[in-house]
Amino acid sequence: MVLAHATVGVIARLDRLGKWEKSAPQVLLWHLRHGIREEDGADARFVEELAQQLGVKAIIEEADVPAERQPGKDSLESAARRIRYSMLLDCMEKYEKCIAFTAHHADDNAETILFNLVRGTGPAGLRGISPVYGGNIHRPLLSVNREQIKEYAKSNNLEWMEDSSNLDTGISRNLIRHEVIPRLEQINPAAVEHINRLARMSREGLGNPVKPVSRLIANKSIFRELPLISYPDRACGVAGMELDGFDPLTSNEAVAALLGRIGARVDNASIEAICCGLLGELEFHDSGDRHFSFPGSGVVYWESTIASDERPQIIPELSRFRKVYTDEQRRELLGNMNLDAQRYPRWEKWIRGLLEPHMLRAWNVLLPHSGNTQYKLRTRRQGDRIQLPDGGTKKLGDVFTDYRIPVFLRDCWAVMVDGDDQPVWLPGLADSATMHRTSDSKQYEYMVLSPLK
Repeated sequence: MVLAHATVGVIARLDRLGKWEKSAPQVLLWHLRHGIREEDGADARFVEELAQQLGVKAIIEEADVPAERQPGKDSLESAARRIRYSMLLDCMEKYEKCIAFTAHHADDNAETILFNLVRGTGPAGLRGISPVYGGNIHRPLLSVNREQIKEYAKSNNLEWMEDSSNLDTGISRNLIRHEVIPRLEQINPAAVEHINRLARMSREGLGNPVKPVSRLIANKSIFRELPLISYPDRACGVAGMELDGFDPLTSNEAVAALLGRIGARVDNASIEAICCGLLGELEFHDSGDRHFSFPGSGVVYWESTIASDERPQIIPELSRFRKVYTDEQRRELLGNMNLDAQRYPRWEKWIRGLLEPHMLRAWNVLLPHSGNTQYKLRTRRQGDRIQLPDGGTKKLGDVFTDYRIPVFLRDCWAVMVDGDDQPVWLPGLADSATMHRTSDSKQYEYMVLSPLK
């Protein structure tokens, strides 16, 4: 409320001085009803009335945080924060060159630092709330404390709404706010100011030594490197960075910026886990989205846990060539098929290969031609098994599991079947006994699966 009033006031003064262009971006008030408190309807009406008084537009959105909370991973507060930022960013994407201001203040920052200390943190946790999040969310009130904000509101005859949940000292942050900080201020009334000064010194002193590499792959560009026949319902990305001089305690901001470029939305705990993971201390972190760091490689793979209904309809391009080959020619061709199951025996090694310039962009197979047999592509089905070159059989689900292919990709992965609908090729993961069988007619089908467009 104070931030909105001050922002509109500054714009009005600039306009009177002729320093505010009429074509400048408009001010919007964005509010989320979390579905947690009974009075959130009254909060939304307050925001709408405030917007009307200030002559700006209000955007009210709704979420059901208790229903979307991930038990065992989220507290109600962390789930609300994750969903709030996710929806705010989604809203911002609808407006060109949009930036957001949030009203975090000095007391919020002091609470965050104290909470980090109690929870367990390194020097990076002493930086507290970042003045800028994700490059386009700004927190201009971090140098202003709660009492100064209330004084501004009173002097301008502004009303405000109190969040009743902020009174619940069963919530850790509220306990710090109502009991810990007042005790610290008994020792030194300037406690909040000094904690914030420590945060500024930490941000200035820790630096930003990480230099990201130039090659980043995100979302659809990753899927074009895979033998898929349709786009998955989720997003993912791969980022690489130079590890020379990398320090997990001082590199959070650079890692956050890099992950932002591949679409990942992360909190401070996620970023710290990824920083440590890059040097071998931790391989996996799940905080709303999933992040995998491959120790010592400077590579991070990110995968969204939120499914999307927007899946483009794709008709895969499969080029077919029927030719006569001698046994020697056939063996030479098979030897040059570059089966990625051999080059990248595990998903993480394949992911590292995405950052290499020679990654394959087409998938080749050579199968014997026999009578009216028509090979075709489909996706996996329950009970699918492939006959291996050694004579055994294996469930396709077990093949995916062995190579640690993410679950959300498995139903999009191409499976080639013969005229009896039996799998004969799982591109990049498994060849079959059929691929090594000699054709009586010496005729073979040479097929190329092109990447998605």
